[in-house]
Amino acid sequence: MSWFWLILIVTNLFAVSDLIDKFLCEKKFKNTYAFALTNTLLGSIFILALCFLVDYSGASGWPLLIALATGPIYFFMWVFLWKALATQEASRAIAVFNTMPIFNALLAVVFLKEKIASSSWLAIFLIAVGAALCTWERKSKSHFHISYQWVVLAAFLAAIGNVASKQASFYIDSLTLYPLSFFGSFPLYLAVFLKKEIRSEIKTNLKNKKIVATLFVRNLITFIAVCLFYLAIAKGPISLVMAINGTGPLFVFIYATLASLFLPKYIKEDLDSSSLLQKSLAIILIVSGVILIN
Repeated sequence: MSWFWLILIVTNLFAVSDLIDKFLCEKKFKNTYAFALTNTLLGSIFILALCFLVDYSGASGWPLLIALATGPIYFFMWVFLWKALATQEASRAIAVFNTMPIFNALLAVVFLKEKIASSSWLAIFLIAVGAALCTWERKSKSHFHISYQWVVLAAFLAAIGNVASKQASFYIDSLTLYPLSFFGSFPLYLAVFLKKEIRSEIKTNLKNKKIVATLFVRNLITFIAVCLFYLAIAKGPISLVMAINGTGPLFVFIYATLASLFLPKYIKEDLDSSSLLQKSLAIILIVSGVILIN
């Protein structure tokens, strides 16, 4: 399968995963770190199984260190994104998260020696305007919620992790990067587990069969998406891969709108015409900018 179809599937899978995360972070978990650790406990089932199927022959020296270092990077990326999803609409948060290609492009130039066309400045402008428009909330007194700062920080960390993964993939098999990244983040999860209030919340939620089933499905979707993502960035240029990945806000917007119409008990977003128009315009600008920058 070509990198194009791989990343397109990844984008749709992550859109579904983002909505599940939104539901769990907002309605089922009080502490973001408790959600992160519970996810890891269930997700480790798939990751540990993968450990026996991948090739570790290239995992040595500085490529191994880079692969391990992506673990803490992605750990905080997810935590910051989940913090925002707990309080903000998924369609808005994920759209702002897609300022990531700006950071991807700049880091790829510095570390991967990739080139950016002069039109990139226009792309950066489109993405920035789209992100600003997406964060503008008429119902808020300040019109801007601080949680969007968490999203931008998550986007920056994601860009660092993506470029680092691409660099390591020159020497290490792409699927091997996934468990190595997991092991690199293990000390952080252990530190989180030591907190009594977090252990208590995890224990409570693990007793709920519906929550456990939802988390299992979520982790299965994410596991497949991450594996395909690593394959995509190994097969194709990271700039083009991330260009297709940048259409993610469109799928999140579509799925979130449909969920708000038919499953408002689980996902509820503002569906008045002005909000839909605002988000649509913002997403068009961001997606256009992401495609143009790459």
